[in-house]
Amino acid sequence: LSAPTVFALWQKFTLTIILLVVSTLTFFLVPTLWGKSLGGVHWLANMTMQLLTIDGDNFSLQAELPSIDQWWRYWTPIFLHFSWMHILFNGLMLLEMGRRIEIAQGSQRLFFLVMMCALASNLTQFFVDQGNIFGGMSGVIYALIGYSWLYQLLKPAAGIDMPAGLMVMMLFW
Repeated sequence: LSAPTVFALWQKFTLTIILLVVSTLTFFLVPTLWGKSLGGVHWLANMTMQLLTIDGDNFSLQAELPSIDQWWRYWTPIFLHFSWMHILFNGLMLLEMGRRIEIAQGSQRLFFLVMMCALASNLTQFFVDQGNIFGGMSGVIYALIGYSWLYQLLKPAAGIDMPAGLMVMMLFW
């Protein structure tokens, strides 16, 4: 494929690429900032749903939902990944599912799905495992897979074309 052809393809799923880039940059920034200074810890904690308390050189997380003036913290945990396997798996699956939905149904639909699924999965994780830092796009990925699978069953000509083998693999994963 020539460079103009690749660029034309990538323009069809720009939101998917943006989500991948933000996740990847965050993955590389977190280890750089973590442990270097309390400023780095504070930056990380502002990406989580938990509240950070700094007392001298000590910090702790409190299981308390963010206030409305920190609304972004309900969504930003999807960009945190804590291992190479985590970022690789989530990135590949986001690329696979996000591009299919974005090409077939547009960036606005994908944006709405990601925002709703991120909010639901982050709130669920918060209430199930309070007091621990969590992150990743797995909840969003599985929701996109479920959405794609059901949409394809209801409207086979919709253009999502999710391979059956991918669904089987994800069920076993």
